[in-house]
Amino acid sequence: MHKILAFILLFLMVTFAQNSFYSSYGFGIESRSLPVRMIGMGNTGSAVEDSLSLNTLNPAFWNGFLTTSLQGQVESSFLNVPEIPFNNALSRFMGFSFKLPITKKIGVAFGLMPKTRVHAKNTFVDSAKFIDSFVSYKYSVEALGGISEFFIGGGYRINPQWRVGIKTKLYFGNYINKGSADINNNGTVDSYYNRRVTVNGSQIGLGVAWVDKSGELCLSGYIDQSIKFKYKTDYDYFYGPDSTIGFKSLNYPSSYRFGISKKLPMNLGFNTDFRFTKVSSSLFNDFYQFKRTSSKDSYFIGIGLEKLPSDRKDSKFLAKLFLRIGTYYRTEPFYYLQKKVEESGVSFGIGVPFRRDLSRLDLAIVAAKRDGFLNEKTGSEKVISLHIGITTGGIWFKKSKRR
Repeated sequence: MHKILAFILLFLMVTFAQNSFYSSYGFGIESRSLPVRMIGMGNTGSAVEDSLSLNTLNPAFWNGFLTTSLQGQVESSFLNVPEIPFNNALSRFMGFSFKLPITKKIGVAFGLMPKTRVHAKNTFVDSAKFIDSFVSYKYSVEALGGISEFFIGGGYRINPQWRVGIKTKLYFGNYINKGSADINNNGTVDSYYNRRVTVNGSQIGLGVAWVDKSGELCLSGYIDQSIKFKYKTDYDYFYGPDSTIGFKSLNYPSSYRFGISKKLPMNLGFNTDFRFTKVSSSLFNDFYQFKRTSSKDSYFIGIGLEKLPSDRKDSKFLAKLFLRIGTYYRTEPFYYLQKKVEESGVSFGIGVPFRRDLSRLDLAIVAAKRDGFLNEKTGSEKVISLHIGITTGGIWFKKSKRR
């Protein structure tokens, strides 16, 4: 009876105020911090040039900037698992970036954004045998934290067909696990356990892009190569002295991305991206949140379509809008009970230029479904998210001609 009660309470009380049931595994759920324009196109766009906002997917396009600009974005998401039932809303800031042109062929940029996020809480009730009787207890454990990224880099246009770029990324973050036991379930904390895992490291990103002479087809490639990652674990217990373990090396994943962009008739643009992330099979043996889990290579594929605005100055307001649609599929870099966690979704987006077309407001809505270890027992996660991005730009360094 105690085991049955613990199982029921586990699924009724699990993960309140979190962004996903899967966020407690691996490094957490990947944050969708790419530009809102790309989110509206099924998270694609590594082969798309943008002179107004910054294409953070590929530094090869960090050149030919029309404006100096600052861009930022926020996300609001609604998670629903009707079979439990469970739902939760979450809003958060998704980072910013700043770009500026150096010459017509060179541009630089830097920014800060979340990479992964964990927010989960488990509570269960059980009992333990003590002499000739059983003592009931309630145990609660909570995980919070994630990894953030600071990047800086630049791009260079070699000629009308070739572009290259480099991006240096510094990662930092921590994960905090808090556990507490309430013996006899009387509302008092009889023991606690805290663990803080500090993570830092760096990556080098190299991008290249080729545009055909007609300007209608673009092929791009991008590599994120991890250089050095390490983590440190600090413990704090209710009984006994605190303990600290020094920094240990961490084999953080490297990733590879390939993109295609093709201009179509009627001012349409077709985009597709493929990403492969190489993950060490022993990555999560020592690094984990609640329990150990096996790791695996992950991949992403997406397709997007965008209706580009008219370039005529006398066009009406609706003709100046960007309209976007897309779909994608991706897997997480971890297994649970030898089952892969996968996510698929569709997206819709719109872009509204303003301030003489030097700035832009981008909106995107994503409807996604996550399937994994929850699917057989409690059903899949349904997630609806709204993304808002603003790019404010101006022409700062362009010299005016004197008559």
